[in-house]
Amino acid sequence: MYFSNAHTEEFKRLVENLNLDYSDSIQKATFVYIDLEKFIFFDEPNQNFKNHNFHSRDLINRFNLLLQAFLEFERNNPNRKQFRFLNFKIDSVKSYNDEELLRWSFYNHKFTSSKGLDNHALNEWHAIESSLDVNKIAFFKARREHNMALFMHVIKNHHYFNEILVGSLPPRIKNEIHYGLDIAEEKYLHKIIQEQQAQNIVKIVAYSLESPLINLLRQQLAFKQLSFKSHIISNSKKMDQYFLIAIRNIFKYLNIQEVGIDDCDFALLVNDLDAMDLIPLVDTEQPIFVIDLSSPNNPNFSYLLLKDDGFSQLFAYAKKHAKEPEEYTFIRAMQCGIALYLLNRKYNEQIAANYIQDYFEPLAKSLGKTLAEFQGPLDTLSKKLEN
Repeated sequence: MYFSNAHTEEFKRLVENLNLDYSDSIQKATFVYIDLEKFIFFDEPNQNFKNHNFHSRDLINRFNLLLQAFLEFERNNPNRKQFRFLNFKIDSVKSYNDEELLRWSFYNHKFTSSKGLDNHALNEWHAIESSLDVNKIAFFKARREHNMALFMHVIKNHHYFNEILVGSLPPRIKNEIHYGLDIAEEKYLHKIIQEQQAQNIVKIVAYSLESPLINLLRQQLAFKQLSFKSHIISNSKKMDQYFLIAIRNIFKYLNIQEVGIDDCDFALLVNDLDAMDLIPLVDTEQPIFVIDLSSPNNPNFSYLLLKDDGFSQLFAYAKKHAKEPEEYTFIRAMQCGIALYLLNRKYNEQIAANYIQDYFEPLAKSLGKTLAEFQGPLDTLSKKLEN
């Protein structure tokens, strides 16, 4: 029995498509995947680690409810083992979309890192601080300190878990900004992990590798001792370097080798263009996983794909949602496509669900219509999948 409190519908669908059982209860599940942020704010859907007003003791008390659930499982099931996976991400100051806070954080850390020698950073830090609202900085710092106190408490209680993965900052931020409270906090977490001798359980991994979906796939591939080969194709032929790094990180994590088109088990087709009037030739008879990064209001590539003769090779499809990181669009496609190999069958119903969610619903919304008014294209999708 598998349980997850994050990406619930996708996780449940993946579990069921793998012929496994899903549970809605932590106390009943043998494999438990917990997103820390989702658990802490389970009753506050509009709050998260970036905007809450909880004190550290409140955050810790909420986390302790999870430990109590584990203890209850052990009392009720003395002869059963429970696999427990926990994940959370290091917040990026940049994600606050507040340029002044980002600059304040940057110079604060830059001056601290210089051990008091960088006077330029000191002057910039103080100049920005004097221009910002005092309460704004105070709330920002307090919230980050409360979050860090929670993370420290989690690491100190690592023995309750089999694996705790902390998602690192996006490579673009680490490579281009270099300083900031988030970077300082990541280094501090490394130190805490070492001090608590928790490195066998708690690991800071590349951005997006903390995803429960990816880790469930990894578990199943390892259990079945399977490895695959893939070829990456980009419509623009100039894929964003950081997205390419993310794909290769996930491939490596799942033991997938990048090879030439003639040797692949599946091809990964990335559409990173808005203006498309022709599906490029993917010269393989193997399954194709598609990631559509075109703007949410642009259905052009999705429609071309649906009409194309090569649609029968489509085993996974995901279109980027508004404000969704590209890495998670890729993960949605992977969790659909990789399961093909685990069950040796095509996920027609999952492709249909993804197509409706990622293509028809946004298109209907943009045109002020309902899904029922797309009966013709929906019938085309059904026939294509049936064939």
